[in-house]
Amino acid sequence: MGIKRSCLFTFKQMAEVFIKACEGGAGGQPTKAAATILRYRTSLRQIPDRLCVMKADQISPSDVREFMEAASQRKKKRTVNLERLFVSAVYAWGIRQEYLKENPVRLVSAYKEEQKRIEILDLSEIALLESKATAFESVVLILGLGTMARARELEMLKLSDVNLDKAILRIKSPKTGEDHEIPIPRSVVNVFRRLSAEVIYPNNRIEPRQVHQRIYFFCGKDGRPFPEAKHKISQAMQRL
Repeated sequence: MGIKRSCLFTFKQMAEVFIKACEGGAGGQPTKAAATILRYRTSLRQIPDRLCVMKADQISPSDVREFMEAASQRKKKRTVNLERLFVSAVYAWGIRQEYLKENPVRLVSAYKEEQKRIEILDLSEIALLESKATAFESVVLILGLGTMARARELEMLKLSDVNLDKAILRIKSPKTGEDHEIPIPRSVVNVFRRLSAEVIYPNNRIEPRQVHQRIYFFCGKDGRPFPEAKHKISQAMQRL
């Protein structure tokens, strides 16, 4: 493999060229998602000046390790690992472009991250969320917490999927297509009872449910699921 001109690039210069390539360059198609590119730009701002001004082919594994150790004193290990991953991505790209021969990050291990603790909302926190939610968000909040269903699963819920007398919900997995039944708390049963009589639209408009709308909980005037239901449900979950 021939090396083109690595001696002309500082790490920051190479990183900026790499990010522009990810964005698609001059009229090209992006090669990375917008969220990934944003994370790359955020990581670049966190790389210390000492590394940024060094020639890319002169940064050693010890330089990377020193940067990570210093960063870990004031940041979470996950954040440091993401910054390490960004530096590695820059070098991997540089090698593919024949600017570099080696990736020093490969010789530096990522930090072992602590297992994320699962936090369960108590009743007062749920009440606070509900008080700040719109009508549509409130329904999504209660159904999401009460059934642990994904946005896609909520979107496709049918009135026939709920046994209100036995407080049982049948959900079809969008991945496997298999049905599974879960018990649901009384608060969720009450929401389903309301949704059996009313349609709550993403814009918070509430209308009596018509006969032709008695298939899906989240449906439009034609009785079919809202075209934007999954997006609106996911949006509500994220805001809450």
